[in-house]
Amino acid sequence: MKRTLLLGVAALALLISLVAAAATTASETPNNPQTNPDANACYTGGSMVGKCKLDGELWKAGWYEIRLEYGLISRDQVPDQYKWLLNEPATTQEPLQPTPTKLPG
Repeated sequence: MKRTLLLGVAALALLISLVAAAATTASETPNNPQTNPDANACYTGGSMVGKCKLDGELWKAGWYEIRLEYGLISRDQVPDQYKWLLNEPATTQEPLQPTPTKLPG
């Protein structure tokens, strides 16, 4: 009787520890493409969070977007079908000069 009770308690303790370990493993993976190959801009903390929903193409675009944001890939490495997500590169332009106007009178 003692032996059965001891085995039952040990099995229950093992089950509880396994459930606790499984619950914490998934949440410890950061959404950082430098350390996580599955990082995506669609995940929490990404620039596309809430925009992807069930659209598979947006999820694929999010994979490239977060790597571009972290500087791991260049704009040229983004496939053509996802170029739409790229912002226009900043250009330096000359400031507008006022044109002289002649006042009447």
